[in-house]
Amino acid sequence: MKKEAKKAVKKVAARAVTKGRKKKATNRRGFIKIVAVLVILVVVAFGVNFALGNPLGGHVQTFLENFQIQEPARVAAEGEIRVHFIDVGQGDAILLQSDDNAVLIDGGINRRAITDSLVAYLRDVGVTRLCYVVSTHPHADHVGGLPTILREFEVDHVLMPDLMHTTNIFAEFLEVIDEKNIPVSMPNRYDENFFSAGIIHMYVVNPGHGPYRASRDLNDVSIIIRMVHGETAFIFTGDAEIPAERRMLESGVNISADVMLAGHHGSRTSSHPEFVAAINPSIAVISVGEGNTYGHPNDEVLETFAQRNMRVYRTDQLGSIVLVTDGTTITGPR
Repeated sequence: MKKEAKKAVKKVAARAVTKGRKKKATNRRGFIKIVAVLVILVVVAFGVNFALGNPLGGHVQTFLENFQIQEPARVAAEGEIRVHFIDVGQGDAILLQSDDNAVLIDGGINRRAITDSLVAYLRDVGVTRLCYVVSTHPHADHVGGLPTILREFEVDHVLMPDLMHTTNIFAEFLEVIDEKNIPVSMPNRYDENFFSAGIIHMYVVNPGHGPYRASRDLNDVSIIIRMVHGETAFIFTGDAEIPAERRMLESGVNISADVMLAGHHGSRTSSHPEFVAAINPSIAVISVGEGNTYGHPNDEVLETFAQRNMRVYRTDQLGSIVLVTDGTTITGPR
């Protein structure tokens, strides 16, 4: 890596993420307090039952194993949300848009033609301000266009995973955050895991606890967003691979959705049949570059989708794809 990039990351990262870390620490303390109270209650219950000659035994373990953080009560859908899977070649860029609010998940690769077309697309559909920009992870085909997005649009908040990466484009991303003083949060499925932009309600279902520092973890630390609108749901999986999919299944977090973004552009490293079965989608969208050298999407992944009779929409075949949900029905692509 270039020395300048490493220096920039070290210099900017501390300032860019301080607010997010403070807020996370506060939320984590709240979570710990809740768990502590529950443990105390279980211990008291165990003592009472033991005194009565009826130890709880395995029931305590079952209780703790089944304990989950509950999602906020589902809000009745009002209005439509348009979900744009924007064609950025071999990369991801997803726009969630209601009449009044917009959220961008990733920004494709840092190539002038791609970033220019992404900016033009957002302006063409009426975006002037982004409530949230989500950087799922620091790989260039996801974060590459985000520095330009932050410069060209008013951005209220950035979501990113709790990790650093020493590349020039990631350093530039952090520099722009710092220059524009944009608040940053680093959520996971336990802390600060619910975000709302008007009627756009988003749950963070990955990553779990803990910072991920090794480069091999970058895909698996992808921020995965599950968007819920009325009776419908979408899940955007970033580049999360099978180990991350397994951890989500083991955690018991709700990943059910009608529409899934195929993980890692349809690579065989993602979209394990058990993970897809848990989501139980009727539609898969694959954001992938035409004629890419990676062999995406993989035939095994396509077969997994075919065995479940899922509709598959691909940006390399259709260009940008727009699905619309009114909270009951999903229509598209447009």
